[in-house]
Amino acid sequence: MCSPTHAALLSGRNSHQITFGNIAEWAAGYPGYTAEWPKNSVSIAEILKDNGYSTAAFGKWHNTPVWEVTSSRPFDRWPTGLGFEYFYGFLGAQTSQWEPALFRNTTAVEAPATRPEGII
Repeated sequence: MCSPTHAALLSGRNSHQITFGNIAEWAAGYPGYTAEWPKNSVSIAEILKDNGYSTAAFGKWHNTPVWEVTSSRPFDRWPTGLGFEYFYGFLGAQTSQWEPALFRNTTAVEAPATRPEGII
């Protein structure tokens, strides 16, 4: 599953410690399953950035709680809130491969191309 794996790789911790015991859409009110990245847990991007590296995330993120995937929410659990200086991709698990719901940092952007004629 992608959310727990991403959380473990980005934090160096067990996914339950980062509260991603399951995918973000299946968040629950139980310890280890809330999909809310704890404030006291840094990501590898934060460590790298603090040591002079540039950081960016591209593609599928899937580590932001579903209720925070809007342009009007706090962005502390988006990639740019977790140490990435630049983000270009989509936040959820699924999106149209032809017309994805893309974000550049925290701003929604139009997909760079449209569906080819005749493709469903």
